[in-house]
Parts: sequence; C-alpha cells; structure tokens
Amino acid sequence: EIGLVRLPPELVVTDLPGQPGKGVRQTLRERYCVEAAIGNFGPEIGSWVRLSYAVYNTERDIARLKDAVLEILEMQQIYGV
Repeated sequence: EIGLVRLPPELVVTDLPGQPGKGVRQTLRERYCVEAAIGNFGPEIGSWVRLSYAVYNTERDIARLKDAVLEILEMQQIYGV
C-alpha cells in the first residue's frame, strides 16, 4: 500500500519530487538508513513523504521515520538551515 503524509510545515524541505538531491531525503538515507520519497510541492501544497508500506515494513520502521523527521526538524531549528 502507498500513502502520503504531510511533513511539518516548519521543516525546510528543498527536495523536488522525483529528483534525488541533497536535502531531507539524503539526510534520512545517510544518517538514519531510511529510504523515503520526499517532495516539496510548493507553499500552497507543502512537503510530503510517500510511504510504501509492504509486508516487510513494520510499525517500528514508520516510527523510526517519524523520529528521524522530528530530529531533523529539531536540528534545523537549533542550527538553522
């Protein structure tokens, strides 16, 4: 199953949909070993993460993604972007 979850509006997301680059997606991959499709669709629509939930994903995986996003947001707020 696939779903979209809106990211916190305070999170600075420079990732463009479908275009790998430096940003939240890369940070999730390199720092947290989480692979997730991230996209900023502009100020009116916001930034989203696509969840591809399959038999091999667990609730713990989703919780790990949530915790990682919140930690990235906290680091952005502390250190600036």
